[in-house]
Amino acid sequence: MLDETARTMEPNLGSVASRLRALASAPAVVAELERQARETVQAHRTAIAALREAEQKFVAAETHREAVVAAAEAKFAPIQERYFKARDEHHAVLAEAELAYRTAEMKAQRALAAIAELPPWPAFQDWRQRVEQILPHTYLDHGPPSVDAYGHALIFDKQPAEWRENVVEHRARADAALQGFRATVAAARTTFCSETEAIEGCLAALAGVKLEFTLEPGWSWPTK
Repeated sequence: MLDETARTMEPNLGSVASRLRALASAPAVVAELERQARETVQAHRTAIAALREAEQKFVAAETHREAVVAAAEAKFAPIQERYFKARDEHHAVLAEAELAYRTAEMKAQRALAAIAELPPWPAFQDWRQRVEQILPHTYLDHGPPSVDAYGHALIFDKQPAEWRENVVEHRARADAALQGFRATVAAARTTFCSETEAIEGCLAALAGVKLEFTLEPGWSWPTK
């Protein structure tokens, strides 16, 4: 059945091929194909021309860029050289200062270590401890405050301005005297050369504290 169908179609296929060959050779078709071919060639020619123009512009731009870069580098070179020189000098100054600082620091540390290795001062430490035991038993006596009708002391803000000013000044003097004394005691080993000198120096600093603070009853300041 299939073979018969194929034999039937063969004459028809041959007829179609003949018509297609005839159509392809028709003047109108030939002219259209030639026109398309010419357009394709022209498009290719235009593209090549555009490529050549772009290449020329690229070469010109590249040449211009190289010239600009060379000029900029020539202009920047001395500036860069001065910068590097200034940077090196800056680093050298910093390094020198850092070395001097570290050297001085090491010398100071060795000097402190040498003092720390000296024999201790037991008498000075005993005197210092006695003072520290007494300080918690001191207070600031600002004088009698004003009282109300019932004999109760007025709050600070209600006290007379002169009394309040005296209190503020007294507290400031007391704080400064106490700080000065503690600083003198803390630096005694690096300030004085003997226990006797240290105690005398700290007693002089303690005198300012004794002027500002009042001792509670039953307590007294230590002497040498």
